[in-house]
Amino acid sequence: MKNSTANIVAQTMSARWYSGASEAWKIWARLCWQLWLHGRLDIEWSYDNIHLFGGNPENITLGGPSAGSYSTQFQLCHEFNYAVKPLIKRVIQYSNAIPAQPKSIEESQEAFDGLLEAFHIPLELGGAEKLRKLRAIPAEDLMDLIMKLETYDQIRDGRFARKFKERDMAIIIGEVEKEELLYGATNPPSSVDALSVQLNNYYPTSQVALIREMYGLSKLAGLSGDAEDLAELHELYGKVVADGQVYVPSRALVQSLFENGVGMERILRYRLSWRPKGTDRIAMFCPEVTHSDDTWAWWYSKRYGFEASDCAIAQAWLAPVSAFFAGDLDKASSLWWGASGVPQCPRRQRALQKTQEVGTIDDDRWDRCMGIGGAVKA
Repeated sequence: MKNSTANIVAQTMSARWYSGASEAWKIWARLCWQLWLHGRLDIEWSYDNIHLFGGNPENITLGGPSAGSYSTQFQLCHEFNYAVKPLIKRVIQYSNAIPAQPKSIEESQEAFDGLLEAFHIPLELGGAEKLRKLRAIPAEDLMDLIMKLETYDQIRDGRFARKFKERDMAIIIGEVEKEELLYGATNPPSSVDALSVQLNNYYPTSQVALIREMYGLSKLAGLSGDAEDLAELHELYGKVVADGQVYVPSRALVQSLFENGVGMERILRYRLSWRPKGTDRIAMFCPEVTHSDDTWAWWYSKRYGFEASDCAIAQAWLAPVSAFFAGDLDKASSLWWGASGVPQCPRRQRALQKTQEVGTIDDDRWDRCMGIGGAVKA
């Protein structure tokens, strides 16, 4: 990358779909499989061909934001569980981690059937015909409807962490200041019952009842549906999903890694609480920093309109990231934790604070999130 002290080749991934399955649940399973498979094929293609672009196939860092972070962790699980050549050297998980054991195919069948019914596709059709009809629907219509539909064992037992340590891997993992704002505005529920349906989209049915109890959702049953009540419901929804998708699982992963002997020199935690003024033109919740508002900080996005001071902040933030990409993990750790040194407990985070200062902070969300994680785990 230009203006970087490390020679980095960046590659993005995309997915393609195809299926010859004959039943609805097989289509669903095959689509999920293909989403993972194409990611794996991209990684393998990079390993085989990145030297043609000046890259080093033995120095692959895999990462992604949100669902990309989720996918990153699954790709690493694959390397840990199967006799395949290990290609991934280190990972970056921006604002997400695996929150629970994924829903089974059977649990996902209802959502798939709901999609078919919404487009008036008969459920009795064969799988190939269902897929043919879905493919005939414009992508814009599919996306519009899906946004309106109301539709982890390896982390828990330490196997993932032990494999991580055996391979001497490193991770950058963290969040922005207010993840919940975007989650609360994305396909928000119109009632408490609808909120439960939405949660079923994210989590196994067995956990939704527990979540309802933990967050006191039953107390909201009498909401009138006016603007003020809906705002309260949407705020709570954002908090629940942000906890479940980002705050709680990322800390559970950090705790598992640390308990299994991975030191904080290999666990580089972060929190971003500030962004340049120039990013206001693409931000939904000015001046707050919410889910996906941190692209500028990882890719030095001067096109947003950086001032000189913004450039200096971005360069300071990225200095250890550049070393991380290069595989110089000792340098990355030293720059990441700075004068305070490598912490001896997992509660510390490197932070870009609202004051524009870069330093380390104590994680004020740790106790609450670990309490939630413990309750769900039990």
